[in-house]
Amino acid sequence: MWIKSTKVKTKSGIYTYLQLVQSERIGGKTRQKVLANLGRADRLDREEVLKLLETIQNSTRDSLDSKQIHLLPSRKFGVPLVMEYALKSLGIWRFLAELSMHKKTEPFTTAAIFALLVYYTVSKAPDQLFADFYQEYF
Repeated sequence: MWIKSTKVKTKSGIYTYLQLVQSERIGGKTRQKVLANLGRADRLDREEVLKLLETIQNSTRDSLDSKQIHLLPSRKFGVPLVMEYALKSLGIWRFLAELSMHKKTEPFTTAAIFALLVYYTVSKAPDQLFADFYQEYF
């Protein structure tokens, strides 16, 4: 993951926007996936942006402080982040991972179960397709 800066020219001037980006290889080509739009660079605290990047790269999202959480879009990081913390604190995440290993399922099984749990917890519209929900929240 890394921070990408993009310059946008408008009538009132040139602004730099920051995005949290992850590179992934698809079909032999590298693609950039925007994880979060952080906002205009001149309105952000550079130190907090760098701390956020470091925290996410180290997979210690449970140690994000309120300034870092404020930088992230609440829909994608709010409920899923809270539920992930709860499942890990209660030992349910570890149980699912061990069950997945015992049953010799695919490595992403735990993440898929987690996504379904978030879906059934958050989705208020019973006709909302899981695929649409997943794109919106993950």
